[in-house]
Amino acid sequence: MNGFQRAKQEHKNKRKKVAEDIAMVLERSAKLNAPVDKGYLRRSTNGKTEHKDTKSIITIATNGVDYARVVHEGSVVKNIKGQPYIKDALQQNMATIKTMIKEGMK
Repeated sequence: MNGFQRAKQEHKNKRKKVAEDIAMVLERSAKLNAPVDKGYLRRSTNGKTEHKDTKSIITIATNGVDYARVVHEGSVVKNIKGQPYIKDALQQNMATIKTMIKEGMK
């Protein structure tokens, strides 16, 4: 492996680590923000990362909770006000995420 390929691989590894760390921060924050009745929504909220050649994709979502979208976005038809616990997690942690990217990609 030449110097360029090595540097490219190191950059990719750093990006993967940063993305996985950000996913953990966002998952934890979304779980804390999630409204709780019986705890299904909170327990089902998970973070995952998908790594491609030039980018990493972070997804915070719920598994198997049909009402999660209505809770998050609300419903005009059912007169339910949204409680955007995932969106709030992103907004609350934006400064931390920027710092994680800056420090992690050095």
